[in-house]
Amino acid sequence: MGLFDWFRRKQPAAVEATPVEATPVEATPVEATPVEATPAAPTPPPPPEHLGLLESTRVTYVELGIGDGDERDPRASKLGGIPYRPVKGPHDELLARDELTFIAQVRCEELPALPAFPRYGLLQFWLVHDDLSDGVGERSDGRVCLYYMTTDAPQLEGWKPTAGADSPLTDPDRGRPLAFTARTEVMTPGDYQWRTVRDRLGITAPADFGQSDYEPTGHRIGGYCAFTQGDPRNPNDPQLSLLQLDTSAEIEWGDTGIAHWFLREEDLRALAFEKTLFYWDCC
Repeated sequence: MGLFDWFRRKQPAAVEATPVEATPVEATPVEATPVEATPAAPTPPPPPEHLGLLESTRVTYVELGIGDGDERDPRASKLGGIPYRPVKGPHDELLARDELTFIAQVRCEELPALPAFPRYGLLQFWLVHDDLSDGVGERSDGRVCLYYMTTDAPQLEGWKPTAGADSPLTDPDRGRPLAFTARTEVMTPGDYQWRTVRDRLGITAPADFGQSDYEPTGHRIGGYCAFTQGDPRNPNDPQLSLLQLDTSAEIEWGDTGIAHWFLREEDLRALAFEKTLFYWDCC
């Protein structure tokens, strides 16, 4: 029996009906009126006493919504398309090698406030060609996350990044606009710091506590993360989530996988994005 089965409230016992002889009545034909189906109610959350234990782990994260349009502005927040590259910029040497696949970029001033995140500038997320050849992988060599403190310089005309053959984007040339919504959540057992927090709070519930209701899947910035094979981070070396991109209609990471860009908090505050770790896994 799962934990959430224990939390469901007991329903009143059914009362046995007393048989009554029915009087035959001739049915009158009535035209049926279509009724729109009502979505099933979500599974109720854990009871307050358990949520109270986890309340100290509540954090803010940003949910990413992916639009259907085709954003052509190279300075806009978007998934895919043509990103910003100034006529003369700090990453020219790297981009000239033509070995990166553009994934997404985020205008920091559009983000709801997140601890340690910059309030200005443009963050870009990239892959190195052929990095998705295996079912799991990581890279932290300074090529996966680029940062521009300002986008005042003019765009380099005629430039377009080359998407690798293993690009996870279903349409790399289309710049899908991004929308940002602030939300909060508590930690789930899949997090790399769960054991430490569980022991500190004295939580004695089963290991799958909260997993089905609070799995941190989807596209997001900050907060907790979801994985198909497990969190690769070390509790003794904490790292924040710069971006999590799940498998969806717009992007596919192998067999329903998930990709992450991580950075230590001190490096994030120092804008040292060259130290970003890219990690992905799939089923």
